[in-house]
Amino acid sequence: MMLDRMRRIPEQFSRFESQLHTLLGMYCWVMRLPEDAERQFQAALRTTQDTELWTVDNLSLAIVYLLTCKESDFYGLFERITPSTLQSRSTPLKASAHFVYSLHSFLHSRLQEAKSHITDSVTIVRDEGIPRIQALATLLTAKLFPEGAPDMLVAGNNWAIKSCDQLLLMWANHLIYDLHSSYGNVEQAQLVRAKLDQSHACLSQSMEAALKSPSHALIQWEGGAETFQC
Repeated sequence: MMLDRMRRIPEQFSRFESQLHTLLGMYCWVMRLPEDAERQFQAALRTTQDTELWTVDNLSLAIVYLLTCKESDFYGLFERITPSTLQSRSTPLKASAHFVYSLHSFLHSRLQEAKSHITDSVTIVRDEGIPRIQALATLLTAKLFPEGAPDMLVAGNNWAIKSCDQLLLMWANHLIYDLHSSYGNVEQAQLVRAKLDQSHACLSQSMEAALKSPSHALIQWEGGAETFQC
């Protein structure tokens, strides 16, 4: 296992420390521990020398700041994630940067700006076969273009299924439930609601098991081989 190798082999520790911080940050975010997620992404930024991972961590941190209303912190790294000047040449990361910018504009009710960025995001990954980004972009598009929401939600749900990301699929189902409810499709809405309730129950069970795992204590690790335990 990765953790065992890092503990036993110093060279492996220095090589993978930043990747582990990144994974821990993502884990913390899924576990709804935003402060721990922020700390892990910041630790990853301090320890990585890889441009692609540096970009991933900045984009991840930007989302944490956006969704926890830390506006000043978000603007502190705004220039690092500007799509037109992104250091990474990765197509998925450029599409992700447009998504983050679109989300920021959407949260501030700058809808035209949000539409422009999400359109760029969708266009960039259209032929790339990257279901997670395509699902995110398509689902946000459904929020931005209500007139096309039914078709967008069908497409977004299909991409979410292909991504195998249960949280993403739950978001898609939430939007589908809201759409059925707004149209008065009571029976369809109830079916989606039942599916959502089942997904929430499974997620809660998985989170409870994760909290009890000895490895969960790793979220308190702030870096350095001397304090690394697993």
